[in-house]
Amino acid sequence: MTTAAKMTAELNINPEDPLSTKTMRQGLHKSNICGRAAIAKPLITENNAEQQKRWCDDHKTWIYDDQKYEIWSDESSFSLFPSLQVYV
Repeated sequence: MTTAAKMTAELNINPEDPLSTKTMRQGLHKSNICGRAAIAKPLITENNAEQQKRWCDDHKTWIYDDQKYEIWSDESSFSLFPSLQVYV
C-alpha cells in the first residue's frame, strides 16, 4: 500500500524530468487503479451472535411449508472481524 505522493517521490530520482503528484494520480486513474477508504462497519456483538445462532438452531428443521409464510428481506452484511465479511 502506498500513496501517489510516495510513488511520485520514488520516481523523481531523476531531477531533469520531474513528475507531479497530480500527473501520477491521473495516470493511475486512467489505468483504473484507484484507492478508496473502506466504510467502517460495527463489529457484531456477542449478544447478537448468540441470538442469531439461537434463531438458526430453532429454524434449521423448517420445511418449505413453514418458510413460505415468512417475509425474507435482501441480504445484509456484517463483520465478525474487521477483515472478514459474512452475508446472511
